Amino acid sequence: MKSRGEKIRTLMLTLIIILIFSLFKVQSSAMIAGAKHGLTTWWEVILPALLPFFILSEFMVRLGVIHFGGTLLEPLMRPVFNVPGSGAFALVMGMTSGAPVNGTIATRLRNLKMLTSKEGERLIAFTSNSSLLFMVSAIPVGMLNRPDLGIIIAGIHYTTNIILGIILGQLSKYLDKSSQIKSQRNELAQPIGLICLFQKAVKSASEYLETNYTGIRDMSKEIVYDSMIKVVYIGGYIMLFSVIIKLLFELAIIEQLYVNLKHIIPTAFRDINLISSFFAGLFETTVGTEMAVESNQELVHILAVISFILGWGGFSIHAQVITVTAEADFSMNTFIATRLIHGFLSGLSVYVVLIFLPVGQNLITTTALFERSDIFTLIKLLICYKVALIGLLLLLSILILIFKPVINWLLSLIR
Repeated sequence: MKSRGEKIRTLMLTLIIILIFSLFKVQSSAMIAGAKHGLTTWWEVILPALLPFFILSEFMVRLGVIHFGGTLLEPLMRPVFNVPGSGAFALVMGMTSGAPVNGTIATRLRNLKMLTSKEGERLIAFTSNSSLLFMVSAIPVGMLNRPDLGIIIAGIHYTTNIILGIILGQLSKYLDKSSQIKSQRNELAQPIGLICLFQKAVKSASEYLETNYTGIRDMSKEIVYDSMIKVVYIGGYIMLFSVIIKLLFELAIIEQLYVNLKHIIPTAFRDINLISSFFAGLFETTVGTEMAVESNQELVHILAVISFILGWGGFSIHAQVITVTAEADFSMNTFIATRLIHGFLSGLSVYVVLIFLPVGQNLITTTALFERSDIFTLIKLLICYKVALIGLLLLLSILILIFKPVINWLLSLIR
């Protein structure tokens, strides 16, 4: 039996589809142009950028890497974010490849009973980032012609999301009273040495492989097939929302919204192009950011709108995350609320950060290597970045484990 909410969502989706098909006759050229743009984006950007990491993440699960590494990362992830150590892999994938790869990992972890549904919901919420390449290459280099701004855009985006993750984790310690999580915390609270932790990690991976290893040939075939299906689903959503955005402009709906809401919009944002980019960004990030750059506003306002769009993610990304998490018992309420808060916090943070880092100055940049690299070189760089990030998290986890008595003593003094 479907719940009332599911019935309402199904009805709304049906009405939207009927509306789109009814508009096809009168706006066929616009719809074809939108679909073509979406298909081009999927083929040239999404397919080569996401498919390798869908495959990589599934191999890490099937080969026991997440079981092994997740146990080692437990001392870091549990106290800070109140999620299992295996959640670090969703964090790393989210910080490099962006959503919805993190949702794929969270779903697999849930299906393997490595986290609870509440933990999975929080994990998806704060690991859903925009693509690293998009923030340090496409926007600052390709759109703004300011490679130095990549550090600001990505830094604000990641920092605010991690802060939200910490807040969600600490709140959950007081709000979630399930006995399962209590037992996990009690187990974690017991002192454990580095050698014991390593032995526990080896045991966890070994037990998983004993019951789940299927052979490399069958495993590879299943992984490639499942990953390709997910990427095709994502392509469908990209085309759908490209068509919707095209229709919104062809039917002058966004212009009408601007006229009706103009009196409540702050003066700095009353440029029709900037407002149009905001509304477009609610649906799809790439279109929204491109339009924001093309507006005639000050750079600080453009960066604020871009940061909001990246934090929000767009309905297109939301639909992709919902698709890849459909196999798990996750509610999307925490995800949607966190995306909205992330968007507003990121936009406001731009004004705070640029007080200390004026955009008129050329900043020290680490994005120069992204300027003239082809997509496959960028993928190699991303893989190196992932390995380095996992190594850093492992180092932090080990340091926390070693200095845990000192940390507990300092916390007791504060209390």
